[in-house]
Amino acid sequence: MTTSNQPNAQGQTNFALSSGSFSGSVNFLPGGTYTIYGRYSGDTANAASTSTPVSVTVTPESSATALELINENSAGETLVSSGGSITYGDVINLEALPAPTADLTSS
Repeated sequence: MTTSNQPNAQGQTNFALSSGSFSGSVNFLPGGTYTIYGRYSGDTANAASTSTPVSVTVTPESSATALELINENSAGETLVSSGGSITYGDVINLEALPAPTADLTSS
């Protein structure tokens, strides 16, 4: 569990424990400082418990805004490529999406 204010990062996820601990990485917390803790709901052999909270700081990624122009016409939706053209009267949507710069340069 985390104290993140991001709705998709507040929930829970499962980590496989080895000798009572987990070591690894996650990719769902944006840059910032969080308190994370583990919670066990219990079963017939073990009582429910919550771990001591631990503070974690995540370094923000470099980001940029990607712009996409989507042409909606009778043929459906198509992405307009850089330098492309559209027909007069077609409906277009402009989407601005923040993304890590690594994602923008790899596509």
